[in-house]
Amino acid sequence: MPASASHAYGSIRLPKISARASYERAGFAPYEIVYEKPLGIWATRIVLRPAHAEDFDYCAHLYFEAMDNIIKELNLDMAAHTAGFRQSWDVTQVRIVTLDGTDIGWLQSFVKVDALFLGQLFVGKSLRGQGIGAELVKGLIEEAASAGQAVTLGVVKTNPALRLYERLGFRTTHDDARKFYMRRDLRVPS
Repeated sequence: MPASASHAYGSIRLPKISARASYERAGFAPYEIVYEKPLGIWATRIVLRPAHAEDFDYCAHLYFEAMDNIIKELNLDMAAHTAGFRQSWDVTQVRIVTLDGTDIGWLQSFVKVDALFLGQLFVGKSLRGQGIGAELVKGLIEEAASAGQAVTLGVVKTNPALRLYERLGFRTTHDDARKFYMRRDLRVPS
């Protein structure tokens, strides 16, 4: 694999350590996770597969599509935000969400201090509101619990996902001008 790759959103660095290796060292379950649950009226098979450098444009598209209103609402500088996204997207931390074999979203998570940190979670626009995000977060909670870890995240204060996180047992630990930082400990039922 090359040390870097170029995409429509710019170049990204490709670290040498794999996400699978970092997860396994932290005591997490096998990297590919499969959820088979009824969602809506269909029985579905959601698989989290490791990301590849070629997935960057897909992830950037979903990110900016979902974050467009928030970026405008917060009056963020788009060039700076694009550069920040490019810098924080780490192929070793990203998993692509597939539904019955089709890419439908992505998430980025990594071990941070004493917890699994959920950095990003996006589902394609046509599939939002069908419980997929909730199932993914529940899966991360289970994944973290099996390794004896809590789950932490940061969420923009106006993001509707805030209600989901609260329903799943996350509590706000602190905030800043734009985000709430939340934590879900092991003992909280989902």
